[in-house]
Amino acid sequence: MTDEIRLDTPEPQRADDSGFEPMGLSPPRPLEEEIIARASANHEPLPMLDVICARIAAGFSPMLKSQNGFLSETDARAPHYDSWGHALAGLHRDSCAVIGQSTWGGPVLFALDPQFLHAVMAVMLGGAPGRDAPPQRAPTVLEKAFAARLLGQAAQEAEQHFSRITEVGFRLEPIESPVQIASLLAGSAQVAVFEMQVTLGSVTGLLTILLPLDTLEPARAHLGKMFLGERLGGDASWRDHFAGQIGTATLQIEAELHRLPLPLAEVLSWKPGVTLDLGITLGTEATLRCSDRAILHGVTGRRKNGRVAVKITREAGEPAPRGDDDDLLGD
Repeated sequence: MTDEIRLDTPEPQRADDSGFEPMGLSPPRPLEEEIIARASANHEPLPMLDVICARIAAGFSPMLKSQNGFLSETDARAPHYDSWGHALAGLHRDSCAVIGQSTWGGPVLFALDPQFLHAVMAVMLGGAPGRDAPPQRAPTVLEKAFAARLLGQAAQEAEQHFSRITEVGFRLEPIESPVQIASLLAGSAQVAVFEMQVTLGSVTGLLTILLPLDTLEPARAHLGKMFLGERLGGDASWRDHFAGQIGTATLQIEAELHRLPLPLAEVLSWKPGVTLDLGITLGTEATLRCSDRAILHGVTGRRKNGRVAVKITREAGEPAPRGDDDDLLGD
């Protein structure tokens, strides 16, 4: 099995032989109910929130592999909008939920269902996830400890992707049940519901993130922007840094006065004391090279102090100018 992410609507799941029907993504509502829900929600679209949630889902399976050492698959849809009370009612009653107090000034809820929790515990303790239904009871202290670790990792993954457009941090509180958290907000408060269906072997569980719109208010200006794709090289500070470093770099320039093709037999006959006639005079064009790459051309001459110099006439690749070049005379 390999890590993968599919952002489509999964097919309805069937109950297994044990009679337990695994939790899945919330089924799409009928058109009439969707229209009523969106009208009552009265919220502006948040295109960037959809993009961030998609990236959280895409990075969740690799994160589980790198931090916990097991393979998984993740299915997800774009977040939908619902009331706080209805969203909590959709969670499993024995789910492990944690409130993350955000630096935006409001809470965010992370929750995972018992099926996902017990599958992860089985794998992390050296076993294999079983298809038996989890026990119908409140989670134990040990189960809460595993849940706290997983939800903390999910919160860090969310922080990482949200911080690409606006800085945020989540301070997680102790694990609670959805019933205990219900009174945190008014039942009619609007939330963005993001669900990730995570599969380990033959077991599928659900991790849910509830983002109250009041909590997202400080970031609404960023989340409401249209996503036009990645912008490469958009970090001006790095461009300025590289420009400053390049400006102080040192290069080695070579002035090539002439290239003279000779027979190999003649070269082999050279001995100390032989004089070579290069066939060049002052005013002959020279080539300036850097790392054996021609960059400039110029004419050679002699200054008043007797030193040989090169006057730049053109860049490499440009045609040679017509007419005589000026003399290289000066102080």
